[in-house]
Amino acid sequence: MFLSNIFARKKYIMKKINLLLTISLFFLCNISFLSAQNTTRTLQKTSFENNILTLETSDSKIIIEPYHQKIIKVNYIPQGKNYENLPKDDFRNIDKTQKVNFKDTPNEIIYTTKNITLKIQKKPFQIAYFVDNQPVFSENKGYTTNQNFDVLSFNLSKDESLYGTGSRALPFDRRGFRLELYNKAHYAYEDNAPLMNFNIPVVISSQNYGLYFDNPQKSFLDLGKNNANELTFEAIGGRMSYYFITGKNIEEVTQNYVWLTGYQPMPPLWAFGNFISRYGYRSEKETRQVVNDMYDQDFAADAVILDHYWYGEGEVKKNVAMGNLDWYRAKFPNGEKMVKDFEEKGIKTILITQPFVLTNSKNYQEVAQKKLLATDENNNPFVIKNIFWFGETSLLDIFKPETKDWFWQQYKKHTSAGIGGWWGDLGEPEVHPSEIKHINGKADEVHNLYGHYWAKMIAEGYQKDFSNQRLFMLMRAGYAGSQRYGLISWSGDVHRAWGGLKAQPSLSLNMGLTGLAYMHSDLGGFANTNFSKELYLRWLQYGVFQPIFRPHSQEQVPSEPIFYADDIKNQVREIIKMRYKLTPYLYTMAWENSTKGTPLMRPLIFEEPENKSLQKEGNQYLWGKDILVAPILNEGQKTIQVYFPKKSNWYHLYNSSMVPQNTGFLEVKVEEKNIPVYVRGGAIIPTQILDSTLRNMRSYLTNGIHLHIYNPSKNQKTEGYLYIDDGKTPNPQTTKNYCFLKWNVNFRNQNASIQLTKEGIYNPERPTNIGHFYMSFVGYEVKSITKKAEKLGAVYDKANKILIFDCDWTTRKKINVSISNGVIDLK
Repeated sequence: MFLSNIFARKKYIMKKINLLLTISLFFLCNISFLSAQNTTRTLQKTSFENNILTLETSDSKIIIEPYHQKIIKVNYIPQGKNYENLPKDDFRNIDKTQKVNFKDTPNEIIYTTKNITLKIQKKPFQIAYFVDNQPVFSENKGYTTNQNFDVLSFNLSKDESLYGTGSRALPFDRRGFRLELYNKAHYAYEDNAPLMNFNIPVVISSQNYGLYFDNPQKSFLDLGKNNANELTFEAIGGRMSYYFITGKNIEEVTQNYVWLTGYQPMPPLWAFGNFISRYGYRSEKETRQVVNDMYDQDFAADAVILDHYWYGEGEVKKNVAMGNLDWYRAKFPNGEKMVKDFEEKGIKTILITQPFVLTNSKNYQEVAQKKLLATDENNNPFVIKNIFWFGETSLLDIFKPETKDWFWQQYKKHTSAGIGGWWGDLGEPEVHPSEIKHINGKADEVHNLYGHYWAKMIAEGYQKDFSNQRLFMLMRAGYAGSQRYGLISWSGDVHRAWGGLKAQPSLSLNMGLTGLAYMHSDLGGFANTNFSKELYLRWLQYGVFQPIFRPHSQEQVPSEPIFYADDIKNQVREIIKMRYKLTPYLYTMAWENSTKGTPLMRPLIFEEPENKSLQKEGNQYLWGKDILVAPILNEGQKTIQVYFPKKSNWYHLYNSSMVPQNTGFLEVKVEEKNIPVYVRGGAIIPTQILDSTLRNMRSYLTNGIHLHIYNPSKNQKTEGYLYIDDGKTPNPQTTKNYCFLKWNVNFRNQNASIQLTKEGIYNPERPTNIGHFYMSFVGYEVKSITKKAEKLGAVYDKANKILIFDCDWTTRKKINVSISNGVIDLK
């Protein structure tokens, strides 16, 4: 007993010594961790109640509150300021079951959740963060103020990379930039546009933490520009608070941030198909002709988008009847009938809308008299003159309940008549003079919230009046958490140039890390009258592996393949087919995003977070867990250096050639008809079986499911699933009308045994065939199938190397498939 106590005591002492050594080494390597404390702030009073710690200091009150075991909110309230009348969001999640420990000592206060420890040094004052007992992050001076801004400042470590901050055409790692947070369109941008249409006050660090600054007012994020080892948030006013979010890796940090700000609802299934879109179709006749030609020439499509001209042309060439929000009968005499005709073909119609009402619009007098517009200092409608491209205009005050009611009625009328979705454009707002007043504040105070509240209005309208219909809402601008309203963002009016394409992957990756997982681009490019066959095809090839596949352009250079030569048509037709083929894999990713917050496009640091050479890699990415994408971003490119994550071997998606495990960087030859795309060894990729009658998503899974099994280079066990629902019912988590096709695979000695099971209840309204299977064994040499398999109806198509079999899920709970020494068995 005596000896055991000695050994236990020795073990305890050694553990403490190791911890001290770890912390000391961290401080030596990250000297800025506790530097630059606030020497003027003195702590005067401390209180702790209901897990909330309140610190009263010489210049502010600091309220510290746990929202989750890995999320803490810190709110600075400067003396003499009151934030009660500022706009408040309604999305904050709080885990009230967690336990918080509090300890007040003469030199410091220790505040601990399950995973996070705050050590608050009393003199000089500083807040430092430890995660699982390891030092991670600290305030620099915390809250301060200067002549222009209220400021929150923090320390950065030497090798730290920083991500997030919204839509910007910048390198993937945003460290070293000073970035404005003010939604602003950048027409014809390429690969250097630091300020764009969708800013998010969120920073994600390679050190596995995130900061969300809960302040929408005009502001700046300095990510080590003015001081290499300092991060600052600088705002013209508003709340000086932030959320500290941590996780075991960057993927979990993103998931925890989305848990806090809200999950993206499942989009309708048809939204993952091809869009027909251009700026713009000027008449019903032209729209019908394009849609019918696409249909007749075997280009699958699920939606057509109508730009400005559906509601009318203006008095001058550049002008349109913005604000009319109704069919322009001179050019669209039977708009409602056209919508129904397209619906019969399986094609949804999407209409563009804007929050601006031109002074010559038929609705202007009504909205002015009803006081629905943003105002000047005398509470008269603010008229924007000479700076708005479309003409003299006013702006709807989206924050007023009366305005929201009137605006929603316009959407409700057309949705009731069959419109399938909405496009909200210019919602930054595109022009928003600082002198404008809204019901809840001045323009610069609420500017960044405008698109967010517009999306909220539409989402709440659907919940109230179209509760059985999933919302499709394309929006150019929003704010932190806009994803919870179903907002699907796109990257604005990109230049039709290689620089425009080059900007897209890292832009989308950063948006995905901050909750906006459906960020995508106008495929082919928007702004420019020049056409490049190579650029057009490369952009569309990349688009297969974007969340939304939506070619779009100015009318001088069509986005639709029907206007080009046969060789281009043939290539685009195959590109679109690949998009539809991969829909089961993509739709399952959408489910994961809606339930976990995991983005669809994922940076390579998700795969190898310890690999510092990948911290700045934003051109290649993972499409879901198992597909590696390397877009071709340069004209005439013949080869590309691809990084292959080392834990797996990889197979070329299009020709099945294999890259060995532990390869790392490899120079790959570029092919004309596809970009380099690879599948992880050990993965099972579900696709749908296509036939010559493919038109749109109405035929989804009607021909069965094709499972592609990729042979890994090492023994391993793999599990995964395919998510299946009706594609249209909102909130499937609550209706439970969905199912999973699950697989468990044991790869051993170049053999494999696969067990398929079906879980859940799915009662489809349309025909599906989720019991008819194709199975391809990639990386295996298949010789034959057993007699037992043949008796069960299995057939092996040697020409196409496909096993074909059926499973009646009404009578079977599982089916087992195996391949051993080249022989396939079924039982």
